[in-house]
Amino acid sequence: MKKILNYQIIESSLSIIINAIRTRIFKYISKNSMPIFVKGGDILSIFPQTQGSYEKNLINIINKINKDYSYKDFFMDIGANIGLVSCQCADNFKETYMFEPNSDCFDILNVNTKLILKKTKIHSFNFGLGKEQKIVNLNIPKSNWGGAFVNDRFNSYNKKILATKDGYTKFEEKNYLKKKILLKSTRYVLGKILKNLERRKLKRGIIKLDVEGYELIILKEISKILPKNIKLFIIFESWSPKFNVKKIHNFFNRKAKIYKILRKQPWKDNWPDLIKGFSMILKGKIVTKVIDSNNNEWSGNIIIQV
Repeated sequence: MKKILNYQIIESSLSIIINAIRTRIFKYISKNSMPIFVKGGDILSIFPQTQGSYEKNLINIINKINKDYSYKDFFMDIGANIGLVSCQCADNFKETYMFEPNSDCFDILNVNTKLILKKTKIHSFNFGLGKEQKIVNLNIPKSNWGGAFVNDRFNSYNKKILATKDGYTKFEEKNYLKKKILLKSTRYVLGKILKNLERRKLKRGIIKLDVEGYELIILKEISKILPKNIKLFIIFESWSPKFNVKKIHNFFNRKAKIYKILRKQPWKDNWPDLIKGFSMILKGKIVTKVIDSNNNEWSGNIIIQV
């Protein structure tokens, strides 16, 4: 028993002062943080804690469509992760449907949405959507759980895009965690949900897709089962500048309008942060706007109206 009396740990006054300063700085810069659970050290955790929002431009567009077009019946978050997008906008809709195949993220998603969402009726599903029902490997970037992807024949991204989108120079298995997940048929699952919504006269909604290369297959499957009375805005992120927009036009048996959210910044992505900072000071502002599909460069956030 006396051995425990030998325990001793020494902290220098300098280390205590440094930690106190760090704590106070973080407390100050995170005073307006989103009141949700996030994974420390992950890319997804930085903006919600320091800026109080996540993907602000995307949220602004969703809210604008919701208000200006009265698309308020339902919101679908396909690839919901821990609920960062849904927590910011879903209360503006009557019903919310969230799909997240990673069971670890799904548990946090349920906690976060219960903390934040008070008005919308929540439906959450612990599986992903694809062409067919099957068990697959989910590749989870160790530093960005929001970038998880399924690397199979239905993914439209090559390995270079899959690596660089998460900050890696090349595709290496060591950079990813592996997790078995369930995918279900988009045609069956959303077909059933959309028919039910149509029957209950909930006909106008927004779908947010964040599926890291599975966009084309899911869009194709949605086009096959979309009820004629359902009106949609679908918003997704493309990491490929050569994303095949013509395919989307061909998918839907109705007129589809396609737009791009353009954020014009005065620097190139590969510039050093210092040079970016000087460019920002000289330019003074960044303008984000929605443009028509009149160019051939399709990386960024894309909007489809059908």
